[in-house]
Amino acid sequence: MNPYPGWELAGGNIGLFICILAILFFAYSLFGWIWESAILPMARGEKFVNRGFLTGPYCPIYGVGALIFLLVGCFTDNKIELFFLGGIFACILEYIVSWVLEKLFHARWWDYSDFPANLNGRICLYGFLVFGLFSVLIQYVNNLPMQLLQNLPLSTIYLSGITIIVAIIIDTIVTTESIKKINFRLKKYQIMLEQKHPELYDFFTKNRKLTFKQTILDKQFHRILKAFPKFKSTRYNEALKEFINFQKNLRAKIKESKFKPIKKK
Repeated sequence: MNPYPGWELAGGNIGLFICILAILFFAYSLFGWIWESAILPMARGEKFVNRGFLTGPYCPIYGVGALIFLLVGCFTDNKIELFFLGGIFACILEYIVSWVLEKLFHARWWDYSDFPANLNGRICLYGFLVFGLFSVLIQYVNNLPMQLLQNLPLSTIYLSGITIIVAIIIDTIVTTESIKKINFRLKKYQIMLEQKHPELYDFFTKNRKLTFKQTILDKQFHRILKAFPKFKSTRYNEALKEFINFQKNLRAKIKESKFKPIKKK
């Protein structure tokens, strides 16, 4: 059995080892963000889009997946075993994350139903093959970040690791609260839709002045909708469609009239 990358560098110091893991997590999350936001869109002839669940430039599922791949590499050096074990564990992770996000936020963030050999639209054969390939490659690629870490002062590793952990925790809290508030708005609008409320049209489309907080909330959700084109609400999907139309109308009005949101006094 091989030692986990970074353990020997940490010299058995748990705190230092956690900081090393945090740096590796961020490095591979950043790679995943670049892969999803720039490389894949460019390959499809599309524009850059922030594909992360969180606001920052990282896709945490790639970071977690990378740490799992490195763990698999501790038990075997066989490339075939690395490929299949990495692909299996990554698909299990992706399925769990999809299910948890749906239960927490009552929404489907991605859907592979159009892909062959998919399971409930949460994972698919294509993803398995890509993750399996990454599982093999990362065993070699990881030598680069480890060499860089070996040349850094311990104080820099500690500071970087702690900063990454704190930043991601804050980002997760802010994003989660934003989505919860958006779900509350969608729920209210869904009720109005079902009751055919007389203020139905005005609720989203009336030319009203938005507070600074409301504008930030709308921008956050707009970013999520761009990042996950197949985003669906399992409870308020009709309201979600109206919300998307509202976003388009609002952006059109801002562009035409140079409307600027004001801060609430």
